[in-house]
Amino acid sequence: MLVTRYVQSRAVAEELVQDLFLELWTRRTSLIVEQTLTAYLFAAARNRALNHLRREQRAARWQSESGMPEQGDGASPNESELLDALELQEAIEMLPARCRLIFTLNRQQQMTYAEIAASLGLSIKTVETQMGRALRSLRDRLKHLLPSA
Repeated sequence: MLVTRYVQSRAVAEELVQDLFLELWTRRTSLIVEQTLTAYLFAAARNRALNHLRREQRAARWQSESGMPEQGDGASPNESELLDALELQEAIEMLPARCRLIFTLNRQQQMTYAEIAASLGLSIKTVETQMGRALRSLRDRLKHLLPSA
């Protein structure tokens, strides 16, 4: 598999390819392919893999500069971190459908507000409003997890 050669992990490669197909599906009405579909898919998959590697490098650089321990050095998340992550996932699932979709596209698929607006046929202002509602709702639901100011 092409993506596996870049990211050196079959699981990550499968996730990236699934994300690619999800984005293609959400943008299916506005997507214009100016080459063969095969060439487009190979280029899109390669670009996703390279973007993933760049994000990983930035995260590693940020961790080393900030003095934070790396997760890849044998340290596994403790029970508290896992429960917090589960609670966050449940809070996201409790968001209204449109709000949840926009939040997920932005935060998990790294789509910009303009890309989300174009793919869903919404105005950018609507996307901004929905993201604001999502973030406000998540902050309210998860305020006990946030550090006290």
